[in-house]
Amino acid sequence: MTKIKRTSLFFRFKNFLGEPGNRLILLFFSFIIIISFFVFKIEQKASNESFKNLGDWIWWVIVTIPTVGYGDVVPKTVAGRFLGIFFIIFGVAIYTLISGMIVSTIIDIKLRERRGLSRVYFKNHILILGWNANLEKILGYLPAFLKSTSLNIVLVNEISEEEFLNIKSKFYFYNLKFVYGDYTKETTLKRANAENANYAIILSDTYNKQSFEDKDEKTILSILTLRSLNSDIQIIAEVIKEEKVKPVLKAGANEVIFYGEFTPFLTSSFILSPVIPAFLKELLTDITTPKIELDEIPEKFKGKNFKDFFTHIRESKKAMPVAIIRTERELSINDLLSGESAIDLFIKSKLQDTLSEKDEEKKYEIKINPEDNYIIDELDTYAILLH
Repeated sequence: MTKIKRTSLFFRFKNFLGEPGNRLILLFFSFIIIISFFVFKIEQKASNESFKNLGDWIWWVIVTIPTVGYGDVVPKTVAGRFLGIFFIIFGVAIYTLISGMIVSTIIDIKLRERRGLSRVYFKNHILILGWNANLEKILGYLPAFLKSTSLNIVLVNEISEEEFLNIKSKFYFYNLKFVYGDYTKETTLKRANAENANYAIILSDTYNKQSFEDKDEKTILSILTLRSLNSDIQIIAEVIKEEKVKPVLKAGANEVIFYGEFTPFLTSSFILSPVIPAFLKELLTDITTPKIELDEIPEKFKGKNFKDFFTHIRESKKAMPVAIIRTERELSINDLLSGESAIDLFIKSKLQDTLSEKDEEKKYEIKINPEDNYIIDELDTYAILLH
């Protein structure tokens, strides 16, 4: 074991010397040590009180390299001063060289980070693997569900540096990092520190106009790789084909969401609690007994408050009114909702299936969860009921 460790250190030192700049620094540094040691011995032999011990020598070396000394410890012999001149010249040179290399290293680190080539050291963070049109929407939904913008998020995909910087400028409030590479590869996920992540959202990657063909297979492979690195991570996977749902779950996904306009809402809500997407799926996917009904408001409730209407629906239909649809003016049904939330989009799709062509020429305002004292008037035409 000791032999292997020594061999490893030898190769590291050999690789270090492989860089011309490192060899130059080592040469200068060795030259400085040799010259300064000769100065120390010469001055000590000449009984120079400034060089009493090794501590004085070290102090003189440290202050002379960047500042040519403070004058408190100085050589007094001719030979010592002559060697001291060489020491000052080489000291300033090596100080400048080291300073330049430090600045260059910092710049290189920043450039590698922006290009997604550096390792991320976040813990308990959120991974978003892949890229498609839903990525920015997911980033937009997360604060609404988690009630915080202090999130550590790592994007793992193959977008360009400029595209990442564009995303980062839009979502500047996040602590956002980027890892460039194939997210099915273990080396890429390790750079994203997947071992210490809490959540992973896997998107069907369509970057550079890639087709959706075989994207589910890539999702399965990435799940298997993630699970090999982190058995506790919560994985939300986006799939294209229905027949791939079971294989994706079997691979280790905690939740599967079909690609579409509801993906951002469902994936973001899962991070808050898996109960929310489970509830919405139960609400939306039961075809045999639909849970949502669009019902016309009877004339007898016009002029009455919402609480009376709510009580009537609960008693007569065992349902719960959750929204009032208010007719405003004649426009296309495409103007139905002003918001872009998943709930608004869902209601819009239901209205398109239910309302007549005549109704579709009108604009509707959706009032979700009206106050008890809200007065229903002639413009309030429909109610959305949950069974």
